[in-house]
Amino acid sequence: MEFDKPDWNFWLLLSEVEAAEAVLLSFNVCPTDVDSRMGFFSEEERNFFKEANKRSRLLAKNLKNQKFFPSFEESADLKRSKIELAEFANWAVHGMKLADLPPELVKLSETFVKEEKVSPPENSADAKQPSRLLKLKHHETEADDCNPSIENRIDVDIQRERGTRRRILENWEQISLLHGPSPDGWEVFRFLNKEPDEKKVTLKTVQNRLIELRNEKLIP
Repeated sequence: MEFDKPDWNFWLLLSEVEAAEAVLLSFNVCPTDVDSRMGFFSEEERNFFKEANKRSRLLAKNLKNQKFFPSFEESADLKRSKIELAEFANWAVHGMKLADLPPELVKLSETFVKEEKVSPPENSADAKQPSRLLKLKHHETEADDCNPSIENRIDVDIQRERGTRRRILENWEQISLLHGPSPDGWEVFRFLNKEPDEKKVTLKTVQNRLIELRNEKLIP
């Protein structure tokens, strides 16, 4: 089979993909290469589509499963429905236990599971108090470094913060628990875009806000 492999640096930046794209990615096939062929495929490639179609049908029957796809919103064309790539990876790895998945999807599923474990229950006291970060209920990840950012964040008036800056500050404890005391832009970007009911942010915006906050010594 001669399909191009995905540019994972690109696809992993997309929090949502079409269901049909997710299926192709699970075979380590670039969806845009398939689209560009306009139906001209070799016999081997046609046989591949038979296997891909089986996986697509299996996915379609599971999309309404809130355990694996809590963010899914049904549309008329299931194959074109938008789904969270991380949720798909979790379903493929931990739900269906599919073999021969690309390592990039397997790693994404592991990150997704870690984030789910770190996130507080919806009705917990921590979930109702997102500014708990500023009270430093848990700060073991930074304590060993004696970083002044801990004390600096205590003095922050979170109500005056806006947009991505505020979201980073409010979630810094969970982010640092998951990725260590100095997470990079990609790790923070992935975390923020997993929050339900929040506006999606771009990687560039996250990187710029991290630079600001580090220059102000609010985060290590």
